[in-house]
Amino acid sequence: MKIAVLVALVAPVLAVPRGKHLVELSLPGEQNYNPNQSLYPQRALRVIGSFQSGFTEETFRVEAKRQCQAEPACSTVIGYLQEHSEVVDGSKYPVWFAWLIGGARATAADFHHANGTSHSFIYTINE
Repeated sequence: MKIAVLVALVAPVLAVPRGKHLVELSLPGEQNYNPNQSLYPQRALRVIGSFQSGFTEETFRVEAKRQCQAEPACSTVIGYLQEHSEVVDGSKYPVWFAWLIGGARATAADFHHANGTSHSFIYTINE
C-alpha cells in the first residue's frame, strides 16, 4: 500500500516534460492582448477555459503554463480574462481563456489589443 501511494504522488511530477523553459513575453501598453491570425487558428493546439471564480489571475497563469509545459508541441501560451463569453455556456460572466500554440517561438508581432479582454499574459519558449 505504501508503494502505491508513493507512485501516485510521484507520477504527476514525472508527467511534466523536462527541458522546455517558458519565458514571459512582456508587451507594452494595456494588457488586453489576443493572438493574431499568424497564431490562431492555424497554430492553435487547444484552449483552456474557466469561469473567473474558479481561479485567481496567478493560479490561472500557473495552470496555463503547466498545461503548455505538459504538451510537447506547445511553444507559446497566451491567457486573458474575457469580460463575457458566448463560448462557455453563453456566460455573461468573466471567463479565463488560455490558448496553447504550437510551432515557432511567438513574437510581439503575433498579438494585438482586443476590446473586452484584460489581464493578458504570454509565455513562449526560450530558444
